[in-house]
Amino acid sequence: MSRPQTVSRADLLRLLASQPDAPLAAAARLAGYQPEAAPFGAALLDAEAEAGYETAPADRKALFPAEQFWHLRRREPLQAAAGRSLPGRLRQFRPLRAKELRLTVSSSLPRQRPDPAALTEAAAQFRPLPRRPAQAETSPPPQTTPAALALQLLRAGQQPAWLEPFFLRFLRTWFERQKDADLIRFARQALELLPPGRQQDWQGCLYGIAHRDALRQGAAIPPQFQPEAVLAAAAEPLPPSPWLLIQEGEAMFLLNSPESGICLLKGSRIAALELTTDLLLLRREDGRAETVPVRSGQPLCILRGAERFSLQTAAEVLHIHACVRPSWAALIGRNSRELFAELPWLGRSHRLYWQAPARSGEGRWASCHGPADTDHFGLSAYIGFYGRVMQRFRWLEPGRFLMGSPLDEPERETWGRETQHEVCLSKGFWLADTAVTQELWHFVMRGNPSKFQGRELPADNVSWEAAQHFLQRLNAMVPGLNARLPTEAEWEYACRAGSGRPFSFGSQITPEQANCNGAFPYHNSTKGEFRRRTVPVQSLPPNAWGFYEMHGNVWEWCQDWWQEDLGCDAALDPQGPDCGGFRAARGGSWFLGGKAARSAARGRFAPDFRNDRIGFRIARDHELPLLAQKAAAPVAEDLPPLPRPSLLRRIFSRPLA
Repeated sequence: MSRPQTVSRADLLRLLASQPDAPLAAAARLAGYQPEAAPFGAALLDAEAEAGYETAPADRKALFPAEQFWHLRRREPLQAAAGRSLPGRLRQFRPLRAKELRLTVSSSLPRQRPDPAALTEAAAQFRPLPRRPAQAETSPPPQTTPAALALQLLRAGQQPAWLEPFFLRFLRTWFERQKDADLIRFARQALELLPPGRQQDWQGCLYGIAHRDALRQGAAIPPQFQPEAVLAAAAEPLPPSPWLLIQEGEAMFLLNSPESGICLLKGSRIAALELTTDLLLLRREDGRAETVPVRSGQPLCILRGAERFSLQTAAEVLHIHACVRPSWAALIGRNSRELFAELPWLGRSHRLYWQAPARSGEGRWASCHGPADTDHFGLSAYIGFYGRVMQRFRWLEPGRFLMGSPLDEPERETWGRETQHEVCLSKGFWLADTAVTQELWHFVMRGNPSKFQGRELPADNVSWEAAQHFLQRLNAMVPGLNARLPTEAEWEYACRAGSGRPFSFGSQITPEQANCNGAFPYHNSTKGEFRRRTVPVQSLPPNAWGFYEMHGNVWEWCQDWWQEDLGCDAALDPQGPDCGGFRAARGGSWFLGGKAARSAARGRFAPDFRNDRIGFRIARDHELPLLAQKAAAPVAEDLPPLPRPSLLRRIFSRPLA
């Protein structure tokens, strides 16, 4: 007896949640989940999170937006070498005494603009770092302090050599006696007298002291000051503790994980980090920097409009990027572990997970199992039969390109066939990365009309009508495939792969790149090999988007009726004429020279014409997202009743997991 089919709680929850009238809480109870009391007034959302499946009902959009997520791209530890950071440099300086910080100026000093020479001579009596008491030195006047002289010199536009060590001693005093009103007052006065321009690190610390209250509320840092120095002076130390970076809606939060608990989080986790100060540094993509106060449960920053930024702690830098829902994804979400997107393929939803790069480069979507995956060319998916016959499709994003050839392109058709014009493809589509092989043709049609026999060779000697017959049988074998021929615009869009030159490889082409007649090279280039037959698919290099043998080998049928002049007007999703006597073909063949293998070269043949130089490749439209299918689903009373399970199934089926 075969094993009876069972339904897991996750699948049952998906089925119940897909009904328009079923609320999520009721669906969770029907699926066997019991609500638990949760703090913060959390709704019953843990059931679906436990099932590991993220839907997009109305009550979840605030927590898991369907268009944009934020993810940790990479994290870099900070190399805090001894003597490199400013606090390390301050260890060699002794703090200032209280009498050295008094701002009472001697009556012998002028109250108007002082004489710089007299001030410099008076300041020479003060040595901020006296290692040994010098006998020849005279003690300073009792009513004149280094702090007062420093302000007088800055007011006079002078910066002697002893001024920087004095301010370093001042900073050492600040780091030992924070929240001192006299220190803040002196820092504000000194900051007003500093000359404009790029400031040093100790001057950035002065800014952090002077504007400490505003910075601790999340104020922006002026570009002339070093953000790390400003942060070091404004922040206060915290006992090392673990924190979680959480996204909820369009905002980010920092949560103290021992207080909140991972199982009670309302948002989605981005990263775990350990904090030792109560301020963080946020750097925007445009170079702006601002401080971020560490407060558990309060919004860290609003992320709307920010594509990427970095969050710097005392020990590391977190590079966080925005992940917008890909055009191929039905939805994007995050479970308790990672970010994912769901791809509809042949009536099923396949999940791809985001993999961030370790150090540099771009991340990618990857699949643990299933027919879809990504590589350096982009997203691809395949159809297979019994693990032996397979056809891979590549995803093409919507885009714009110039179809046809410019007037200065050598050996172009001059009577209107290749008039250059802009084409906009508003919808993404799938296109096979190779022409249909004889192996796939034989599996579907139970025959092989090709002249050049070989399993990996492209199917040749195929008319347009025979290609349509093949597609009908293939669609019957693979429900939901809806395979078709590409339009001329789609074919050239994929062939060019973003290039505006005659070939996707550049301005010239060689026999090592395309299978064409080397005795007739393109534009007076060097003659090459003439193979006199087709070559196996994927035996020549692909273009930049991963499509093989788009130049040469065999002509490839297109869906369009032949149009003599494409015109110069911009076109939106062109489909060609409604009728005609010929069908369009693209790509050239092994028999013709390099001129016919250009991206803009066009051919025409009767629909019933066939020879050993004509083949085709498959295209298919993108399936409707699951949310659109859900919106178009009939109401409950219009659905047919579910069949009653058999007696044996009711007896031997296991209870719902």
